[in-house]
Amino acid sequence: MSFRADRHVHILIIGGGAIGTSLAYHLARDGAKDVLLVEKAQLTHGCTWHAAGLVGQLRGKKNLTRLMQNSVAVFDRLEKETEQPISWKKVGSLRLAGSEARWSEIRRAMGQAKSFGVECHSLSAEEAKTHFPYITTDGIAGAAFIPGDGYIDPYSLTMAYAKGARINGVKIEEGVCVEEIVIAGRRALGVVTNASSIACDILVNCAGLWAKRVGLMAGVALAAGIVEHQYFLTEKKLSFDAGLTTDPTVWAAGNQVAYASDRGGNSLDIWVQSLETHEARRLTTHEADDREPAFSPDGSRIAFRSERDGGGIYVISTVGGQERRIADGGRHPRFSPDGQWIAYHTGVYSMGNAYAFGGNIFLVQASGGTPRAIAPG
Repeated sequence: MSFRADRHVHILIIGGGAIGTSLAYHLARDGAKDVLLVEKAQLTHGCTWHAAGLVGQLRGKKNLTRLMQNSVAVFDRLEKETEQPISWKKVGSLRLAGSEARWSEIRRAMGQAKSFGVECHSLSAEEAKTHFPYITTDGIAGAAFIPGDGYIDPYSLTMAYAKGARINGVKIEEGVCVEEIVIAGRRALGVVTNASSIACDILVNCAGLWAKRVGLMAGVALAAGIVEHQYFLTEKKLSFDAGLTTDPTVWAAGNQVAYASDRGGNSLDIWVQSLETHEARRLTTHEADDREPAFSPDGSRIAFRSERDGGGIYVISTVGGQERRIADGGRHPRFSPDGQWIAYHTGVYSMGNAYAFGGNIFLVQASGGTPRAIAPG
């Protein structure tokens, strides 16, 4: 198939959020030439601008811990390197355990993290309160304090990535919307935009909440969906002491477990059970061909493959029972150790020169380390 483009670039990145600009910055910093990033509106105008910006390094797996460590290392140097303020506040974080089972899990994670070089400390409930006196200690079995964690301004971070990318030769074009991806065999030849056509050797999808739509242009179904959230603003009532080392960055989990039981044939019952009352509730029954549902680390959600309506990946809440389909097709869903992402096998690898990274607002904290995970070097 011939594709007559108006111009050609080596690497084309779709999406101007924290991930897209970080990838452009890292590629160019490592010597990549002829890199173009296109953004359909303006930088950060997708998910990035309203992200919380929390940064936590305590993970259950070595690779994710390394990824978050790499992010923190980038945040530590980026402002000085680019002379662009990023509002990186390394105030530390607390993870609270609301049960002995959860405390055991956190201690195991801390043991692993320490072996990877993450500084973390095991605290009693009262010791945790000295770091953040506004918590209630009732029912807290223990806490982890990670002094290297903190929070960052997603908008400022993205602008610093973009500035660093431009310094190293990346071209960034705003107001350029990709309308079509031109495919030949197993390769992406380029894209058609609202302004021109662009041929490329390598195409990267970093379109955030539009990543699924962009993926479908190439015939690839991604596990990325849009979920409406609400938030509210309050008056500032708390007067924080100047010596307070921890911003209100606190994680906790419920006292329940989730599991599945085989009904025979091709049916699977999914249950949730309280560790205190031992009461069990059946959440749903599905036609599951792999019989390997995945439970989030805190037990709040379950991801599984179902044959319902042609087959797809579903997520169900173990608290309220709300269920939603997040993707068509796919097999063997798995939660990441921190419960923030879901990965599953799909056809994304059928493209020889196209890469995809679609996620949610939590990926701002991982933006510094993500390029190394996508393209190590």
